[in-house]
Amino acid sequence: MTEQNEEFESVIRQDLSAPIPPAAGERTKQRGRVPDVVVDAIVEALRGVKYGQITVTVQDGLVVQIDRMERRRLKS
Repeated sequence: MTEQNEEFESVIRQDLSAPIPPAAGERTKQRGRVPDVVVDAIVEALRGVKYGQITVTVQDGLVVQIDRMERRRLKS
């Protein structure tokens, strides 16, 4: 893993481990930290992607799906 990727992973882990503030108008649900297993899955999805995207699907405040779309550039 490159130094830039390690720094990015560190930032992602730090940001995702911070408490999640409640959404506007939301009073009944309590929000906590993103579980380590979710953070690990997101970081794993990011590893090795040069071109592409990672999509995190959230329903009712919970991560329910992580999609990884990778593009491969072909040299002609």
